[in-house]
Amino acid sequence: MPLPILTTWECPDQSAVPIHMASDAGTLMRDFIAAPDADSELLLTELLATHAGPHVRRIVTQRLSAAGVSEYQDIDDLCGDVLTELLYRLR
Repeated sequence: MPLPILTTWECPDQSAVPIHMASDAGTLMRDFIAAPDADSELLLTELLATHAGPHVRRIVTQRLSAAGVSEYQDIDDLCGDVLTELLYRLR
């Protein structure tokens, strides 16, 4: 298996979080479940940033566009709400 690529993800509070790109979400989820608390936070951040976040944004954008809403602030707010709920459920 190739080594993961190290990159960063910009958090809403403007801090950069290092991300190790996993080959797939399933592997990352298994690692998250098995990880000790300190490591699980980094893995959870990666799950949300690299896997869930882009899908949430795409779905929210499509749904709001179909409803006639095109304001980026509305899209950002709803994406943040969805990711917050995911975070709550995964912790």
